[in-house]
Amino acid sequence: MHDMNNDYENNGVPVLVSIVPDLVEGTGHVYDYHQSVGKAANLIGYKHLVATAPDAIVKTLPTNWNACLNSDKLEWEIPTILKVFRVKSIYDWAICLTTYLRQDTISNSDHVVLFLERFVVSHLLAIILTLILIPRNNLSVWLLYRRDVHNQKNRFIYKILNILIKSILPAKKFQLITDSELLSKSLCNYFDMSVNVLPIPHTEIIDNNDNLSKPTNKIICWWVGSPREEKGLNIIKSLASEVCKSANQIHLLMAKSSRIGAVSGGVTIELIQDTLTRLEYLQWLSNCDICLMPYNTFDYRERTSGVFVECVIAGKIPLVTSNTWMASELSKYKLEELIINWEYPNIVMEKIIKYNQDSHIREKLELMQRQYKSLHSLQGYANKMQMIFENNL
Repeated sequence: MHDMNNDYENNGVPVLVSIVPDLVEGTGHVYDYHQSVGKAANLIGYKHLVATAPDAIVKTLPTNWNACLNSDKLEWEIPTILKVFRVKSIYDWAICLTTYLRQDTISNSDHVVLFLERFVVSHLLAIILTLILIPRNNLSVWLLYRRDVHNQKNRFIYKILNILIKSILPAKKFQLITDSELLSKSLCNYFDMSVNVLPIPHTEIIDNNDNLSKPTNKIICWWVGSPREEKGLNIIKSLASEVCKSANQIHLLMAKSSRIGAVSGGVTIELIQDTLTRLEYLQWLSNCDICLMPYNTFDYRERTSGVFVECVIAGKIPLVTSNTWMASELSKYKLEELIINWEYPNIVMEKIIKYNQDSHIREKLELMQRQYKSLHSLQGYANKMQMIFENNL
């Protein structure tokens, strides 16, 4: 790794270092997200490196990734101030990162950006310790906040840690980022700092459903992802157990761990693997007609959904909950009819059948799809990343 980076020396090329504390066994957005960050960085001539921890499932990493971090997970929040004294894990993690940065990055680069998009308080404490131990003249830190931490009980800790990181770095070298305009405004107000908005980059879609058999004369509705309460588990259970005239036209697709079964006279149900490869995920997305997103308003009122963006880019119909980020996005394109009340499953099914063949909805969705393809793309991400970097030189 050290030799590979010698060509960075004094060439003025910014080096973006994604710090990924946990690959989560390849589930969720983390692995795909930072693969996309690397592709976007390459589009504008930036170098991209990834510092991560060893993972039980993801054994083979791209050449620019290094499993150098301590695998002792720091993913705990701080319910009491006493937990701050769990120092050893934080110290060890920081020393691993410091060693990696000193050996492979800092000394060979004119500009280094440390980029975190998944972190908790303990990671920020470790970052502060790391910053104290490394040269900082050519260093920036970007923190991407995905969640509404301004509503969390420990929000003041994030505020203090942001201030500390900013104070350690040279002027203009600390940047707050999010991927939601709604969240940007709230975080800006709470942290009293400007918050940049980046698009969602992992949106490369395929049109290939050769390997999947499609039920004839059924509308395939996919409840994507892990079956969690915040994603509407009880609502999907209600849909699955509803017996009505519309049900025989609907094929419900969901993860095996939901353990939801079909009932006589209800929708047909297909359970698929909880963990899908990127290709499998894209094949199912290509194969479905509608993505069901009965997400909890409290959890998703300002937070983005990568699934929603990918659904729109794939030209599929998203059905969402009111007062969520997804609802605000649909409203921009006058697609309010896709913001539905999930309380009555039989009415939801009638809407699924109606909207699946509504040409006016398709037209509006196609406009949204075109604009999303331009914004939420590798090039769109790269352009915004370059703008943030150059505005803060």
